[in-house]
Amino acid sequence: MNKTFFILFSESLYIMSLFGNVAILIQISTYFKLIYFFFDSFSTQ
Repeated sequence: MNKTFFILFSESLYIMSLFGNVAILIQISTYFKLIYFFFDSFSTQ
């Protein structure tokens, strides 16, 4: 197994994990926004 290939593979895995964490954070923030809007409309009624 090539050393450069292994380095590139680990780098791409690291970048993918970073993007995965960002996607999870975006999902969590959208869920919190939905819950906040739901409770806001629920409390006004």
